[in-house]
Amino acid sequence: MKKRLISAVCLLAVILLTAVWSSLTMRKLDKELTVLLNQVVQSAEDKNWQQSEQFAVQAHTLLESKRTLLAYFLAHTLLSDLDSTLSTLPTLAHLQDDSLFAETERARSQLQALSLLFFRTL
Repeated sequence: MKKRLISAVCLLAVILLTAVWSSLTMRKLDKELTVLLNQVVQSAEDKNWQQSEQFAVQAHTLLESKRTLLAYFLAHTLLSDLDSTLSTLPTLAHLQDDSLFAETERARSQLQALSLLFFRTL
């Protein structure tokens, strides 16, 4: 009986720690991507398209580095949509295309939807 109780408490602790860790990971990603997306827009507004492109590449690289981890917690469709949007930003910045602003807003909305879904299911 005592061993079962200890096992149950340990299992509960592991589940709780995993939930806290994943929450912190998602919050950090959300914050970092939001900052990078803001920098993409600010650089483009300042007509510094090269820097805007660099920030867009950083945002996409950041998502790619966390994608495998996030796939455990988030819907693959939403992740793929955000990945697809982020992958277009460097090209739009390179081409100095004004649709960069709309695509950045779209990425922000997708990121917000991911965060909301993640914290609702947590």
